[in-house]
Amino acid sequence: MNRGSQEPIERDEGLDELERLSNGVLYLIDTGRLEDAERACSELERKFPDQIDWLDRTGSLYEARGDPGAAIGCYRRCLDFIEQNPEGFDESSKDMYRGMIEHLESIR
Repeated sequence: MNRGSQEPIERDEGLDELERLSNGVLYLIDTGRLEDAERACSELERKFPDQIDWLDRTGSLYEARGDPGAAIGCYRRCLDFIEQNPEGFDESSKDMYRGMIEHLESIR
């Protein structure tokens, strides 16, 4: 999972659909297209409910909308997801979400 935004993702043929949708959400957020980002998050959840990306990107969307409480909820669910699906994740993944939660708790 890449947390950075990029140019419009649909042009990168080297990415699979999950990566395009997931990274596309960040691009939409970064360009202020929050309603489009919300639709893309919903599409991620619908198409890839067994992946962490939709939770992570929904948390990013809540942050962009100025709702740290909802973002914290998403990031806590990311931690739960990692606990239930440890393959492919390491302690640094958990640390990243813990740090995001701590930061958001400090500003709400």
